[in-house]
Amino acid sequence: MVKKCVLYFILFVVSVPLSGFGQNNAIDSLIVRPLSSKVNANTLYKITFVSPVMVPTDAQFILRFPDQFDLSQLNLAGSSKIDGGFLLIKKGQQIVVKRRGEGNIIDPGKALDLLLSVVKNPGKKSTDYQLQFQILNNQGVFLTDSQTVAVAIDQ
Repeated sequence: MVKKCVLYFILFVVSVPLSGFGQNNAIDSLIVRPLSSKVNANTLYKITFVSPVMVPTDAQFILRFPDQFDLSQLNLAGSSKIDGGFLLIKKGQQIVVKRRGEGNIIDPGKALDLLLSVVKNPGKKSTDYQLQFQILNNQGVFLTDSQTVAVAIDQ
């Protein structure tokens, strides 16, 4: 019995570093701001962040908007800090912004942004709409932890 417990403990200790448990891949300084914070406004959204990891040329940025946001007119994604083209994929309230592989690899610690057009704000004021954000590689492996940030629609 003791040998069995020791074996399980050793397997756990070896597997924890391999699984990434305990790594801090939290996105730093995540801010989501609409150009207009008015109720029902069709507006541009700017997401700014500092990536804790290298961002490959084929990275995927995953954003999940609350159900109250209308994404039916969303058809454009870009960046003033990330070079290369993007492909925008909508899956309900989840948005996937994929780098097309045409830009440069981005080193960790760089200030980055994404621009989304057009998102329709909810019809009700709130300072606590929660948006989720995460970075994956092209194979769907999570490069960062999922982060949640509040979006204010207060006018």
